Amino acid sequence: MKALFIAMFVGFSLVQEPEVFTLEATFIEYEDETFYFEDKDEKQYAFSSQNEVSKNQFDLTKGDFANKKFKIKYVVETEMDDDDEEYEVFKIISLELLK
Repeated sequence: MKALFIAMFVGFSLVQEPEVFTLEATFIEYEDETFYFEDKDEKQYAFSSQNEVSKNQFDLTKGDFANKKFKIKYVVETEMDDDDEEYEVFKIISLELLK
């Protein structure tokens, strides 16, 4: 019984929520199903998706927010391509329009 409890504890502790990152950047464009942003140091970021909650507030696919500055919360997930190679995918989970 003790071994089962330890195994369950280890199993549950391995399931982790993804780390949430925050960034302030200017929205550049939406092209080829990718959202492009640039921070104050001119570093560029490419996000592959925007969740429904943030899309309902700021639909970046329409182009109305080009050159607007946002506070972006996002996660980075690892996915596999067709050749079973891992790659990182940046996904927007919330947006706040900054002045």
